[in-house]
Amino acid sequence: MDRESSFDELAYRYLEGKLKGREYDDFTALLQESDKLARFDQLKSGWQPGENLSSAANWRRLSYRMSTTSVPAKAKPRNLVTYWISAVAAVLIIGLIISTTFFYLKSDRFITGYTTIETPRGEKSKVFLPDGTEVWLNANSSISYPSFSKDQREVKLVGEAYFKVKHDDNIPFVVSTKRCDVKVLGTEFNVMAYDLLNRNEVTLFKGRVEVKAGTKSAVLKVGQRFFISDDQQYIESANLQQTHSWVENKLNFQKIPFGELVMRLENWYDVDLIYDTKRFAKTEFTGTFKNEETIWQVLDALNVYLPIQYKKIDNRKIELYVKEK
Repeated sequence: MDRESSFDELAYRYLEGKLKGREYDDFTALLQESDKLARFDQLKSGWQPGENLSSAANWRRLSYRMSTTSVPAKAKPRNLVTYWISAVAAVLIIGLIISTTFFYLKSDRFITGYTTIETPRGEKSKVFLPDGTEVWLNANSSISYPSFSKDQREVKLVGEAYFKVKHDDNIPFVVSTKRCDVKVLGTEFNVMAYDLLNRNEVTLFKGRVEVKAGTKSAVLKVGQRFFISDDQQYIESANLQQTHSWVENKLNFQKIPFGELVMRLENWYDVDLIYDTKRFAKTEFTGTFKNEETIWQVLDALNVYLPIQYKKIDNRKIELYVKEK
């Protein structure tokens, strides 16, 4: 079987919802080649999708994957493997499984104009920028950038993202957030800049970055975190495994305020959690969540070990309240 016939077979199997694992990865890698992308356009034009849900889901993912427009891009769901979960609040430890979606986006052509890529609540995405930089976008996050040029690589971030920057000695890569700018040549780092949180954090995994905030600047070493809020600014040692966990489809927390836990769950599950902030003001949470259960199963598990109960208002809105003794 020649290479074109092999590609056609993979394409049809994809459209039938039969591609999985290594074959799926091999097929999407082939689509990086312009001739293969053109060939797939020909094949799909004659394809009549049936009612197979797996096929329909694959079709939506690939249709978006081939999009190169400058409108906001929303990632579509992709099934994930199941993990075991442990969670701790105060001195209590629980086991549970949670669910999220992760989808890989690929922009393999240079895009003119101003481009915005966003992931809504309940989803995450991986993006390839025009210069080859890889970006993992957390839920409820967005990046925007003008056309990359011979002397400029600048991205604006709202939310959280992990960057693996393509090295270029001549063109620095700059990530701008509400409170600071991060300047690099080629490295790996995480930036958290959610508007709802009163802080930004920059964590360095490889290489070296310079962080600028107002008139001040600092150079980070591997394993350090830069922290900035309205009234504080400092550098500290970072827990790299914890910071990177969301990229691996996990949420790993160490004594985070209950309010931030709520925000993270809202982003992961695309729900609204209503609670009395005063009653939970002193509650902290330590633990690790992984995939693949519903928000209801997560809350049921928390209900066993934490002093909370919940009431379903509708499919998107849930009220949390203190368990009566």
